[in-house]
Amino acid sequence: SGPGLIVGTAEAPELHVFGSDGELARIIRWPDEPRDITGPFLETWSELAREWADEAGPLGEVLETLPRADYFPAYMDLLASDRGEVMVGEYPGPLGAWPMRRDDDSPDIFRPTLRMPERDWMVFDSSGLLEASFRTPEGFEPYQVRDSTIWGVYTDDLDIESVRAYRLERR
Repeated sequence: SGPGLIVGTAEAPELHVFGSDGELARIIRWPDEPRDITGPFLETWSELAREWADEAGPLGEVLETLPRADYFPAYMDLLASDRGEVMVGEYPGPLGAWPMRRDDDSPDIFRPTLRMPERDWMVFDSSGLLEASFRTPEGFEPYQVRDSTIWGVYTDDLDIESVRAYRLERR
C-alpha cells in the first residue's frame, strides 16, 4: 500500500513521508538548483506589476504592497502510486506554471492559456531512493497513478479536455 501522508512545502527539495500509523516513515531529498528570482523574469514581472498598479487606480497601491517571493518553488506537484512510490513534478518555471501565458511565453492576463507545459518528474521508490524519471507531454495534467498507469486530463490546442492514461514502462 502507498504512504499515509506526504508533506512538503515546495520551499525546499524535500518531502516528509508518513505511514498510515502517522509516524514519519522517511524523508526524501534531492539536489537543489539555484532558484533565486532574478534576471529577465524579475525585470518583466516588475514592469508588468507597475503597469497593472497604474491601471488599477486605488487598488494599485494595494498591489504594490503585496510581498514578492525571493525563490521559485523546488517542485510543483506530488503524486503517490499504489506501489508506495512518490512522484515529484518539477516546477516548470514562472511562465510555464502560470496559466496566463502566450505562445511567446510573455505573461498576459487578458489572453490566458491553461495548457500545462511539458515537464519532468522524479520517481522515488517506497524506501525513498530515486528510481526513475519520466516526462509528461504538454497539455497533460496527471492526477492519479494506479497499476503503473498515470491518469489525468489532457487539454488540446482548442482548450478541449479529455481523460488520458499513460502506461509507465520500466526499462
